Amino acid sequence: MRIYAHPRVKEESYFAVRHSLRWIKKENGKHFITDGPFMYRTKDDELMMIWSTIADGKYCQCIAKSDNGEIDGNFVHLPPMITDDGGHGMIFKSRGKFMLTFHSPNKTGSERPRFEEIIDNGQNLIFKKR
Repeated sequence: MRIYAHPRVKEESYFAVRHSLRWIKKENGKHFITDGPFMYRTKDDELMMIWSTIADGKYCQCIAKSDNGEIDGNFVHLPPMITDDGGHGMIFKSRGKFMLTFHSPNKTGSERPRFEEIIDNGQNLIFKKR
């Protein structure tokens, strides 16, 4: 993933999908993608990044944690949040609840927003059990 801070600032690469997640298999003729990065700092001051990619032909929402709590740390990948064709998420707080909004399915013209409550346990972001 490349981050551009300013047009005159050198780009920085933080990780590449092909090296990050061994469970992502690239289909012949296809390329790896990193899409929709969103940074979030947990209640324990951990720096998390949610981002999306395609795995097994479906959009998925991945999550990674900086090993030093800063943008220049090594991002350690945690189990994906969503693997059933949803992604491009963002986190917000509403009425005291943390929410993850994302679109699903990843099919042009069929995308719809979904809103799921999540829990910030300080070390990870997890879906609230229903």
